[in-house]
Amino acid sequence: MQAPGLEKGQVIFYHRNPLDAIQTLLDRPSLHNHLEFVPRRVYTDEDRDERIYNEIMTGDWAWRAQVRLPRTCMMSTDSHP
Repeated sequence: MQAPGLEKGQVIFYHRNPLDAIQTLLDRPSLHNHLEFVPRRVYTDEDRDERIYNEIMTGDWAWRAQVRLPRTCMMSTDSHP
């Protein structure tokens, strides 16, 4: 299958500055209550026998990444109202 208007083997590549893309997300008021910057552990019950891993900030990777950051680095933004 070939996309209309493209020659065989031709590829269109779209790109955007990652910092601009992140800034656009942070500037959207509709996302303010959905963005997380702090890792958290979620458990199935009060005994904490079983963890729930359902998004990046509930996983172990987020905890390991936070430990590697210098103490002077803050993973948050003050652009929220």
